[in-house]
Amino acid sequence: MKNLGRNRAFVTLTVADLFETIGTSLFNIILLTYARTFAQANLMVSLVSVATVLPGIFGMLTGRLADSQTNKRGWLAGLKFVQAALYLVLAQLITEKQVGLLLIIIVINLCSDVLGMLSGSLRMPLLQAKVASELQEEALGIQPRHRSVNADDGPSVGCQSIGRNGRLSSRGIFECNHVLDCRSGATVWV
Repeated sequence: MKNLGRNRAFVTLTVADLFETIGTSLFNIILLTYARTFAQANLMVSLVSVATVLPGIFGMLTGRLADSQTNKRGWLAGLKFVQAALYLVLAQLITEKQVGLLLIIIVINLCSDVLGMLSGSLRMPLLQAKVASELQEEALGIQPRHRSVNADDGPSVGCQSIGRNGRLSSRGIFECNHVLDCRSGATVWV
């Protein structure tokens, strides 16, 4: 682990992945909380839940697209900034409670998740190229480990916030996600 900590590419990619995972967890909590406020809450929450699972269908396509890219580093940084821009759009849309807006937000969430899968597919070859072969197994094991830990921590932080305040500020969380994704993109770009 000590040797991996000195590898700038590994640290950069791991930190970027960490920010993305936190942002995605918060994003999904906000969507579910927002959907719950509608009159047809069960239907809206179901739509959001289905939309969070749908990107898995595109896994093979995003992997193939990532493999075909020659400038993986540039694509990865660009994707992070596109995701950050999507979060800014969402922060503006979330201010009103309209079914049409919720559907637009669900589509943006779907796009963001697919872009996240593409960035994950771009990250792997970069790690393989930048980490010494004797450290690759450890490096590749750390990536999913922190992702699964954060996927568990993100929702629990959101639930604690709801428990303490009685509600979760969706606009604030979307803006927080924007900052996280901008940091993630800037981290990758460095």
